Amino acid sequence: MGMDLESKSLLSCSDVFADISNVNLFGGTQIVTSEQLEKLPTELIYKNNYDRQNVHYLDTRMKVANKKADIVILCTENQLGVDNTMPKRDMGYQYSNYNEQIKKIKRKNEEQGRHYPIKKIASEQKIVPVISLVLYYGKGKWSGPTCLMDMFNIPEEEKSLWEPLIDNHKIRVINLREQDEKTRAKYQSDFRHVVDYLATEGDIEKQRQFLKDENKKIKHPEEYLDMMAAVTKEKHFTIVKENVMKNQKNEIESGEKSMASIFEILKIEKQEGHEEGRKEGQREIIYNMLKNKQEPEFIHNVTNQPLDVIYQIKEEMAFVHEDNSYGKTK
Repeated sequence: MGMDLESKSLLSCSDVFADISNVNLFGGTQIVTSEQLEKLPTELIYKNNYDRQNVHYLDTRMKVANKKADIVILCTENQLGVDNTMPKRDMGYQYSNYNEQIKKIKRKNEEQGRHYPIKKIASEQKIVPVISLVLYYGKGKWSGPTCLMDMFNIPEEEKSLWEPLIDNHKIRVINLREQDEKTRAKYQSDFRHVVDYLATEGDIEKQRQFLKDENKKIKHPEEYLDMMAAVTKEKHFTIVKENVMKNQKNEIESGEKSMASIFEILKIEKQEGHEEGRKEGQREIIYNMLKNKQEPEFIHNVTNQPLDVIYQIKEEMAFVHEDNSYGKTK
């Protein structure tokens, strides 16, 4: 299970993409820079066995290049759940990437009047390698295949005969919720806040402190909130995005913001508007969080709203639901 297009925008930020690549490919060493990256289309067209055009949709794809040459193409695939066909999918993505490069070379050759009917391209013409990462946001470790061999059903007594002959395509699965603090500390972009929040799962106090931290700086607030709403399914990320980004768009776009300032809307003390308007807005936030099955204690910690008020709203919601159900037959 992947994520919607809007939620992938954070990884399309060059500094974030470089950061993810450096931490998970080079242990945090700054090898890839945002200046080296060039965004590539995420739709790759290829022909199937029936000579019909198909499309591979990738989540994020960027080319790494220096002044002398193209070096490598890096791809990321977001997964909220385990896909037991992932090695096969990754092979398809890599095929499409290589096929695209060869098509470009052949097209350029044709424009220059050069034809290689058997060789296809000239011996000196080379393509760049493709490296992909599967970013897994799900709970627990990835339980699916991590290589093509894991997908095969080879009888045990036959493995020693056939396995040495099989090309075993492996995938790089990054279990983001399982990354320890030492690994998370290597991130230098907004993605650090993604993995740090995932690590607070189940700890309401840590989540409360996380959302009120003035020291956590976010360079891409809108993209960050989009991703967190998709990854966590927690409504307050969507509420903040819809309200803060709409009402303070110019201010947000002006530069880096602290986590606490972005989540100010979830506090009781609003700086503008009439008292009734403030109360109504707070009730709506609490209502939406309860509707999305957030625990009252968590809502209290995030919004500072008294627990008795939250429970009162919860009771009202239950009464309305019960009243609407009266007289209905199953």
